[in-house]
Amino acid sequence: MSIPAGLTPRRATDEEQAQWTEEQREIYSCMHCHTAYKAGSGAAHVCEHWHEGL
Repeated sequence: MSIPAGLTPRRATDEEQAQWTEEQREIYSCMHCHTAYKAGSGAAHVCEHWHEGL
């Protein structure tokens, strides 16, 4: 599944994700494509809206 091109630089690295709790993983990941984004970037929310066509 694709993501908006502008969000690519905000993707979380494997090292960042390795330090997250399960709750953080849910918060910082898009519920549609499950792409993980940097903490506090707001990108997961933007990605979800993009998938919903908003």
